[in-house]
Amino acid sequence: MKHLLHLLWILVLIGPGCTPSKERTTLLEASPRSVVLPREGGEEWVELQTDGAWTSEISPPIAREWLTIEPASGGAGPCRIQLHAESNPNFERREATLYFDAGELSQAVAVVQAPTLVSAERLELPALNSTEYLTVGSISESFDVTLVPQVEWCVATVEASQQIRVRALTNLGAERRVTLHVTADGFSQDIEVIQQPFDAGANYGDGEVVALQRATTGLGVCLVVVGDGYTLAEMARGTGKYETDMRRAVEAFFSVYPYSDYRSSFDVYMVTAISEEAGMSCASPAEEVDTKFSTLWQGTSTSISCDDGAVRDWMARVTSVTGYRMQDLTVVMPINRAVYAGTSLMWTDGFSISMIPVGSSFDKLVVHEAGGHGFAKLLDEYVYYETEIPAQTRAEIERFKAYGFYINADFSEDITRTTWCDFADRPEYPMVGTYPGAGTYRLGIWRPEANSCMNDNVAYFNAPSRWAQIRRIRELAGQPDYSFEEFLLEDRRPAYPVQLRTAIGDFTRFVPSGTPVVIEGSSER
Repeated sequence: MKHLLHLLWILVLIGPGCTPSKERTTLLEASPRSVVLPREGGEEWVELQTDGAWTSEISPPIAREWLTIEPASGGAGPCRIQLHAESNPNFERREATLYFDAGELSQAVAVVQAPTLVSAERLELPALNSTEYLTVGSISESFDVTLVPQVEWCVATVEASQQIRVRALTNLGAERRVTLHVTADGFSQDIEVIQQPFDAGANYGDGEVVALQRATTGLGVCLVVVGDGYTLAEMARGTGKYETDMRRAVEAFFSVYPYSDYRSSFDVYMVTAISEEAGMSCASPAEEVDTKFSTLWQGTSTSISCDDGAVRDWMARVTSVTGYRMQDLTVVMPINRAVYAGTSLMWTDGFSISMIPVGSSFDKLVVHEAGGHGFAKLLDEYVYYETEIPAQTRAEIERFKAYGFYINADFSEDITRTTWCDFADRPEYPMVGTYPGAGTYRLGIWRPEANSCMNDNVAYFNAPSRWAQIRRIRELAGQPDYSFEEFLLEDRRPAYPVQLRTAIGDFTRFVPSGTPVVIEGSSER
């Protein structure tokens, strides 16, 4: 009874409305007062100091679906509280407030979870040059992207429509990786960019020299096929579009006499060339395509140009492997675009590049450009202008004739004063004479026969052209003393084409390819 009276006396002294616990709660401190949790979820910590019992509350209540704390209550003393957030898949940040209460004291901690800036966690790209777009869901109107580390093979840019454009160049090696770092509204997110490795077993690499045919007669004459505007997707060994088009060009070259009869004298090589983009650039209307040799079609005409220096650099792979000199190479370049066009570049030392898109009349254009211009150095025989050939054009043709070019055109109506004068009065060549018109002009220049491949791509070369073609084949194959009499004995004199264009200069049914370009000097780089 004595102890009970003592307890009651203490309670009276304390007074109504107070408790010993409230009297003891004089300290409540939470640190830090704001916490940022990562987008992918995880943990952060809050240090709590209090000298009394405490409780907590998460506000608003919906935040309890993604945010938890452990422990949620406790007694006096220091306490380390773990905040755990689930991953945030939303394009908006999450916000919540943690309230800690101890007696009459209260502390608030602001909690923010970063938003998802880009939905992709990882971006996988094929070995082929490719472009992907990532949508950014930032609440900001602006954001920034960087690649870590900076690399040459991958470029990331911000598009106006809240998109990130990621472009990777063709990968001809092992798997490669880079981190795409995206920032917006003070938040950041990293996306791993992985580009698949090149499959050397299934695809050709860049710059491979592949022997398609070996000469069985003579020392060998070198024909090279190399394409432009072909991407890695078209480089499958044996079945890809690249190899298919290159082999088609070879077959076209040897489809017409005399090349058909002299095929065994040729070494034929395919050199692979991988472009970043498929096709060919166009001047008008303007269209830029990223290709290995920068081929450019005029669009308004059938003329094509290229970076011939890059081509010659590429051909050094052939010369180093085979021992051929640059001037011994005849290069046929199929271009991966289905248009009608074609142009040959010819050096006076013998080297040539014949550019032919794989489009309408491709096979005929290979014969005309590579067989006629590139290898045999023949002049076009069609007529554009019903006028006298200008003095400057005549002088240019005469200058190149001094190099052995343009045996199929001359400036006299008298056959005995032409480069094909040996055919005069030959009863077995009644079709050979002098016919007005060649080199695009009607007057002041003559061709040796009424029609030929150099006029309208017909599968027939006139006799003086055949003489030039066989003579050069023999010379390159190691038979430089081949005579005109030997030519007369072996020339097959193919049947003269019966279907001719109605008249020279009639382009209603025929459009000529681009005028060849002749470059004086050495083709060596």
